[in-house]
Formats: sequence, C-alpha cells, structure tokens
Amino acid sequence: MKRVEAKNLIEGLIKFNPQERFTLQQVLIHPWLHLDREQINSIRKNINEQDLHLNEKSINKGVLKKLEELGYEQQMVMKSLSKGELNSVSATYKLLIMK
Repeated sequence: MKRVEAKNLIEGLIKFNPQERFTLQQVLIHPWLHLDREQINSIRKNINEQDLHLNEKSINKGVLKKLEELGYEQQMVMKSLSKGELNSVSATYKLLIMK
C-alpha cells in the first residue's frame, strides 16, 4: 500500500523548519503523486467514513496538543475533525494517531 509514501509526503510538507521542508521540485517528483487510478480508488475504499467525523470527547488530547505545537489552532482542529473534513488538519491528525 502507498501509506508510507503518503505519510512521507505529508511529513515533508509540514516540517516546522522551512529548510527541512520539501521543495516544489521534491513534491512534484514524489512517488505518491504518481499513483494510478486503481491505487487511488483502493486507498479511498480503505477510509472509514465514521473515522472522519470525531466529536470533542473522541479526539485524542495528546495528538491535539501536538497539533497545537505544530501551529494549528485548537478551534480550527476541532471544527475540521467534527465536520469530517479532508484537509491538512485531518490528515496530520490521522498520521499522528497512526504513529
């Protein structure tokens, strides 16, 4: 599965130190961006819709704190997770949960 590539890409994009972040060239040649349609559909099928909508009680407080350390505002995180949005906030949350 391409989870390793996805995780690597996201981690490369969210590095706190700009010198360590992926450049545009690195992003454009990243293996995850070159998945074929079948692989993308397979990944989408593995997303559990119920996992996307979290309420305040089910949000991991340790991960929430880590997101705040990364510069995400708590209110933005809570809103994004409660609405089940697919964005950098929810992606980073999911990656930190899997870690």
